[in-house]
Amino acid sequence: MRDSPLTCVASYRRTVAAPIERVWENVFDWEHLPWLHRRRFSWIRRVDSGPWGWRARLDVQPASGRELLLELVRDGEENRYVARTLEGPGSGTEIWTELSPEGDVTRVEVEFHVPEVAAGQSAAQTLEDRHRAQGPSTCGRRGSCSAAIDARAPRAVRVPAR
Repeated sequence: MRDSPLTCVASYRRTVAAPIERVWENVFDWEHLPWLHRRRFSWIRRVDSGPWGWRARLDVQPASGRELLLELVRDGEENRYVARTLEGPGSGTEIWTELSPEGDVTRVEVEFHVPEVAAGQSAAQTLEDRHRAQGPSTCGRRGSCSAAIDARAPRAVRVPAR
């Protein structure tokens, strides 16, 4: 149970140049995070994983002992998942991602939800503060956001073939 409500501070959409099966494979590949986000994470250690998702400990760059516990959970059979920071910098943050298959490409919608948004603080500043403390995650849920920042145009992102 949460101690405080979450506020949606940003959202964006993009297109990934890969079929949804390849995108799901990438989502469940927890080991790639320090490589993909090397300026944010120095290492990762899996705590648990299964068909539901995974949970792992990461150290925030520069390697400083600012460890966090990140959990990624698939929403049943739906094409969406949530990445939650359970412990450490950015604790309480949830990043919801919804995937929509369109042939050989996948549309991705991401929403960033954070606790404890200060009165008068802009959504952009709140997200920037959380991003700096936690590092990026890939993960949005379709719904209303009172302070959403949408990308003006989707951009294609290539996922390397295996």
